[in-house]
Amino acid sequence: MTTFELKNGSESYERYGESITGIVYYDLATLKKLRNNDTSDIDLSTVKIDVKSSGFPVQHAKELKYQSGLKLSDIKSFSFLACHREEERHESGEKKVPNIIEIEVDCSNIDVVALRKGYLLQKHNDGIDLINYEKEELIGILLALRNGRIDSRILNEFGFNEKTCKENMNVWHHVYKTKEIKCPLSDEEKKKYDDIKAIKSMQSMGKLLQEIIESRATKEEITKNLQPLQQMIQALQAFEPTVLLHGKKQIYWDEDSYIHIAMRHLRSLQLGKSKEKTPFSYKPADTKSLLEQVLRQIKDEYEVHISENPDKTFYRGGRMAVMFNGNYYQIRIAPNGRVEQFHALNDESD
Repeated sequence: MTTFELKNGSESYERYGESITGIVYYDLATLKKLRNNDTSDIDLSTVKIDVKSSGFPVQHAKELKYQSGLKLSDIKSFSFLACHREEERHESGEKKVPNIIEIEVDCSNIDVVALRKGYLLQKHNDGIDLINYEKEELIGILLALRNGRIDSRILNEFGFNEKTCKENMNVWHHVYKTKEIKCPLSDEEKKKYDDIKAIKSMQSMGKLLQEIIESRATKEEITKNLQPLQQMIQALQAFEPTVLLHGKKQIYWDEDSYIHIAMRHLRSLQLGKSKEKTPFSYKPADTKSLLEQVLRQIKDEYEVHISENPDKTFYRGGRMAVMFNGNYYQIRIAPNGRVEQFHALNDESD
């Protein structure tokens, strides 16, 4: 972490103030050149900075990180704090996601349904745009708790009407899931719940199969990788769309996101042409935590983007790739906040 004191009266001083605190930033292409002692096409009169100053304008931070950088001639002095954190790895060799603390909590005496309902309602009342899955979950919980009755104004508030509510399988999945938590299901309800779970499972398998087909994997490859594929199927059974970055406009991943990312970038699941893609350096179970940490690096940039360009895709890649824990990542987020693409651009050898 470095603090750059700027020369009074310089162009940078007038634009950014007396000082800037941040980390010297190199995009992946520049970093590779510098490691090979190749300074061709590199502007040595400027330095790029990933600004960490509190309250620093995001547009100025983007200039310093991705665009013009800071002129060396405008720097009066600089000071830095040398801090080296040892990289943590599992015994198997994969990296550990830093800044994660696991705390065991006994939730046996907590009413999880009431807690979840209150949480979703509070988010909505605070002006947060719930993702579709959260809206379906909330309507399902309310229907279950009110024995199938719900005010049409509530449905309209969350984008439903009587017809679309009845036809939405996710809503009824949450109805029966909630009822099962609160009290035993009747035989008829249990059959309907089992039918919904079977349909959702078949839909998941169809998406997984399509991804395998697109990989152009051979029968031999598929046979050889039956165990990790079975583990993937088990993971899909438990998967639920999840908010990864909270804010007025939330970032989330759904089943499509998960299948796309896992099948193309988890080493044990790479088949066919996906073997040409850069795998993650982490355990499969750490993928969600990794994605959350990477998204936190660009939270301010994303919030500015959606306020100025709410209908445009948010993208970071190439010279704007997100650097985290020694790797550079490419990420694409749809206008509705869904993660469409996430993968590493470099491996351990870069």
